[in-house]
Amino acid sequence: MVVPAVLARALAAGAVALSLAVGAMAAGPSHASPPRAPVSVATAYSAARAGTVALRPALAKVLARVNAARAKHDAKPLRIHRCLTVEVAQPWSVHLADIRKLVHRDLNKVFDMCPGFSRLGENIAYGYPTAASVMNGWMHSEGHRENILNKRFTRIGLGLASTPDGTRYWVQDFGG
Repeated sequence: MVVPAVLARALAAGAVALSLAVGAMAAGPSHASPPRAPVSVATAYSAARAGTVALRPALAKVLARVNAARAKHDAKPLRIHRCLTVEVAQPWSVHLADIRKLVHRDLNKVFDMCPGFSRLGENIAYGYPTAASVMNGWMHSEGHRENILNKRFTRIGLGLASTPDGTRYWVQDFGG
């Protein structure tokens, strides 16, 4: 597997990212999981009101970077999807931070949780401290980049949770 230099540096620094699309998976090298520590849902969860989602600043930055990357490739901007964020991505980021591992959720279950999609994809990562760094890692990884730039995706759900030691777990769920 060829790993771009920027991703190799991030991986060497402890950042890990995985990408999944229904029917295909691209995964980076495996890493030992750090020791487990509990995560507070209250710390990680973003407010959701009346069918809209109030994104935490870091997730708003991820969305802006996703849509800036898509614009450079003549792809329409993704819109936040309440179910993909509140029911899928955010709870999954909390789960990942709790177990301190990167594991993709069963996207077949997401079709039932958030009906109306004909395709789904997911990017997950940990160890990146900022929106800029996680997006840089994802954009320099073929599978992640494909999910972000996929013109068949129209909606996105975002999640972010931190462990007590500050390690961040990021989730992007795509629907189209």
